[in-house]
Amino acid sequence: GHHIVLHTYPDQQDSRYSPHLGGPTLTGLSVQTHPNDVHTDVLRWVAASKATGQQWVVANDEQGSAIDGIFPDDSYPSEFRKRKLVGQVLYGTLMAGGAGVEAYFGYSHHDSDMTCEDWRSRDDWWGHGRHALELFATVPLDSMQSDDDLVRSGDYCFASRDDIYMVYHHSAVDGATVINLTHTSGTFAVQWYDT
Repeated sequence: GHHIVLHTYPDQQDSRYSPHLGGPTLTGLSVQTHPNDVHTDVLRWVAASKATGQQWVVANDEQGSAIDGIFPDDSYPSEFRKRKLVGQVLYGTLMAGGAGVEAYFGYSHHDSDMTCEDWRSRDDWWGHGRHALELFATVPLDSMQSDDDLVRSGDYCFASRDDIYMVYHHSAVDGATVINLTHTSGTFAVQWYDT
């Protein structure tokens, strides 16, 4: 069948989503929220629905303010801001166990949410999405879940404990990437993937 999902304003998530947890009405959510909150909000609804025995398919939508969303490639204020948005929104969603991201284009830039005629205006964003799909196709998604307690605050961990660990290290987080593997033994191979 088709998914039935609900979408609402960021400040209405609890009042709109919570009544449907465990019920027969919804199969998922399309979470609108600020980029800083994407990982936390997606993770919260993935976990809450899983706890009821009826896990939802949770995606992120309308990230950021209504004026910006995902910037056109030539309009990002800085390379740092672009990389931060990719990390918080795209990898923040996926590493929370989310299903994906529906890119919102905002209304203050050319090729806006209401006027876009050239989807190539976000070509860089689509490239990041393609790289994420390629990366996540190499891991056993069905056995993995968010495990952020294993990494430093601000980083993300998506893991199948004792088997595979994916860590997203934000460029905004100072210092080295650290993962706590004291709960396991054995030898692990380390690979680097630069997003």
